[in-house]
Amino acid sequence: MRYLIIDIGNSFCKVAVFENQQITQLLKYPAVEFDQLKTEINFSDISLCLISSTRKKPAELINKLQSYFKCLWLDESLKLPFKNQYTTPKTLGKDRIALAAAAVGEFPNQNTLVLDAGTCLTYEMVTKENVYLGGAISPGLDMRFKALNHFTEKLPLLEPKKLDDFIGNSTERNINSGVVNGMTQEMEGTISQYKQRFPNLNVVLTGGDQVFFVGYLKNNFFARPNFLLKGLKIIAELNA
Repeated sequence: MRYLIIDIGNSFCKVAVFENQQITQLLKYPAVEFDQLKTEINFSDISLCLISSTRKKPAELINKLQSYFKCLWLDESLKLPFKNQYTTPKTLGKDRIALAAAAVGEFPNQNTLVLDAGTCLTYEMVTKENVYLGGAISPGLDMRFKALNHFTEKLPLLEPKKLDDFIGNSTERNINSGVVNGMTQEMEGTISQYKQRFPNLNVVLTGGDQVFFVGYLKNNFFARPNFLLKGLKIIAELNA
């Protein structure tokens, strides 16, 4: 079966075509346009489409896609592969739901913490009983650089660079160390907190800035690109 998965995030829109468990086509857009999708993807043998969005519901896109195949919108009404103990499920981000589903799919009946280093840095905790507890949200890498520039008069807006030393000897190096080292230490400290409470913890690192931080984290972890898309695929299968 072929599934069309559309993830409309804060910064980009990703579109993936799954055949069985493999991504056979992966596209990335600033915004998803139906005409562009129709041009680039063969709609004829798509079994089901699942759309997830951190923005408002793209009703026009859904209506157009539904004329070709069954199209689902990810919300709290769909079946999920975990028990959700989030106390405000209607405010739970669709991306976070997908990450929890991916955690259960790859590590069933195991304690798993997912770090998604994207626009925001989120933490998702799923227990060995396949219960989603929640986690945390903090600013992502680019957001931290932009905040320093926006809320001060003299600090420049910088792009992240690899650290050669955590002690900066110039303003630019101070900013880079503060952001990159600060975010690294936050992740390390948070992972350590979770490990104290949850034994045999799997740690997954994903998201757009995953590659940047792979060399910095000392805790053992699984690097998983497209983890969110795989979680959406699991939810699509469960609701097919």
